[in-house]
Amino acid sequence: MNLEKIGRILFYLVCGFFLGILVDYLVTLSVWLEMRVHLNQIVVAFSLIGGVVGFFYKKIRYAVFFIIEILTLIVAMLLGKVGLFFYYIKEIFYLETGVENIKLPTLLILFIINALFFVFYLVNKRQKR
Repeated sequence: MNLEKIGRILFYLVCGFFLGILVDYLVTLSVWLEMRVHLNQIVVAFSLIGGVVGFFYKKIRYAVFFIIEILTLIVAMLLGKVGLFFYYIKEIFYLETGVENIKLPTLLILFIINALFFVFYLVNKRQKR
């Protein structure tokens, strides 16, 4: 496997991760469904689907990531569950620390991921010219 394919797989894994969190925000609207489907199952399933898409898809669409991320943020704000994101991160990665202790590292990691994807987008745009 070459480096470009690994990059595509990782990109779509991250997209699937955020899409899984978005779907879980919507699942929390139904108590019955929330009790039967767990957060880890949703996020892992969507991340794996994203990885499979990245394996077979030949092109990275950076707009997909930014749209999914913005939709996740908008849905979280509309539902009043922005703080729940940090709890989700804690639960998904089985962190033994409190939610307050993971806020800053999570925000830093998200900032770095956004910056990297934006830089890769700009580099790819300049290479096409």
